[in-house]
Amino acid sequence: METKKFGTIDGYLLADVATVVTVLLFVCFIISKSMEGWFPIPMAVTGASLVYSMFVSRSVVKNKTMSPILAKDENSDTLYVVQAGDVVKHIDGIKANGIVYKIPDGAHAVLKEDGIYVRSFWAKFVYKYRGGIMDTPEDCNWEPLFNASCE
Repeated sequence: METKKFGTIDGYLLADVATVVTVLLFVCFIISKSMEGWFPIPMAVTGASLVYSMFVSRSVVKNKTMSPILAKDENSDTLYVVQAGDVVKHIDGIKANGIVYKIPDGAHAVLKEDGIYVRSFWAKFVYKYRGGIMDTPEDCNWEPLFNASCE
């Protein structure tokens, strides 16, 4: 389990930037109709960034609360205690204040006292549909996190 600084590549943030560039080029194309050849490039960067984020990059959560939280390993039911101020990578979910959160692959999230925040537009979109608060375990690997206590 890595607990290094919060400095890994955020593919979702890259996808956000590529999306903005794509929209700007699309507007330029509509106005001038002379950028046909260049338009697919930012679209491809957006798509590649999203694929990288969702299937290759690691989930990262920074604990900005005053208390420790529990994190579930991505590939097992192993649990780790994440102290206040620490960062945890390559996890599937966390438990804080009795609430279990699913963290989608590649999402960079910050846990604060009042909830969890995801940094980019695309990550928020993926978090909404592939993450969030869990009421029941997805499979037996999630049961230790649901049954564990942070205290």
